[in-house]
Parts: sequence; C-alpha cells; structure tokens
Amino acid sequence: LAPPAGTAPPPVRARLLRYFVRRAARIFPLYALVIISAWARHPRSLGVPIDTPALWRHLALLEGRDLYWSVPVEFKYYVLIPAVAWLLARPLAAGFKLVGAALALAGLAWAYPPWETPQNSVTLGYYLPVFLCGSLAAWVAARHLAGPAGTSAPCPQDAVASWFDALVLAALLASIPALDRLAGPGVRAG
Repeated sequence: LAPPAGTAPPPVRARLLRYFVRRAARIFPLYALVIISAWARHPRSLGVPIDTPALWRHLALLEGRDLYWSVPVEFKYYVLIPAVAWLLARPLAAGFKLVGAALALAGLAWAYPPWETPQNSVTLGYYLPVFLCGSLAAWVAARHLAGPAGTSAPCPQDAVASWFDALVLAALLASIPALDRLAGPGVRAG
C-alpha cells in the first residue's frame, strides 16, 4: 500500500522487512502445516514419507521431496525479487535492459541447462529463467499500461519495448524443460 498523500515513504529497510514478512506469512504457515502433518503420519503420510531429519530439511527449505519441491524454490526467488525490481526500475534505456535480460537468460541457460533439471530439485538456478521471465513480463505490462507521464495511454513510440516483449515471450518458452524434450536430442548440447 502506498503511504498517505503528503507523507514520505517508509525507509527501504522497513519496506523490505514488510515485504519478506508478508511473503513468508502468506505461504510458510500452510507449507509447515502440511510438512508437519506428513511427518506426523509417517510412514503413511500424504504420499511422501517424511522422517524427522527430512522434516527439518523441509522446514529449513533445503529439501523438497516429490510434491514439496516448489515452495523452497519460490522462497529463494522471493529473496531475489527486490534486486530484480530495483534493476528494472533503474533509469536506463529499455535497450540496455533488453541486452541485460538477454545476457542473464543466456548465462542461466548455459549454467543450468533446462534438459538437465533434476527432478524435485530445490536449486533455484534451473527455474530462475521462468521466474525472471514472469518478472520481466510484469515490467513490460506495467510499461505498456502506464503510458507516457503516468497516463493510461499506451506508449507506441517506444519500439524497443515491442522487441523486449518478444524476447520475454521467447525466453519464457525456451526455458520450459518440457519444450526442450519435445525438440529432440539433436537440439541439446553435449
């Protein structure tokens, strides 16, 4: 929520703390309840037996067996979202942001090839392109909806934004591991 008119926004530290607390409060309590329930029902748990050591690894977001893998990955991205938002808010030309995004996505694809994604991995690197593309798509949508000088009119004069939109969509599609499997072995490196 925005501060009341005529008041200064809270300091960055306060806003970051509020952001992290709200994200954790939105997801972690239910996740913890499900993990603890699975542990309490061990070995007849919710399809995934959770013993005591696994309980602590899951609650510390270090492990995500079977259907529990996505919450640790999501939390790791929540730590990066403020930096991504800060970078996208910098007063740089969209072209510089386009090149930066392309380099970041290419670097991630090289470091974490989608076809090598381990099943149920809680390593953020394999999923980071998808999260980044979502953040970039939100940024592009906000730019197009806001228009020049805060109006609600679109800003067609920024041709770079259209190229950026195409790059975001292409990167999103290219980063989906299932699409890579459909492309066949001839497309894969190594």
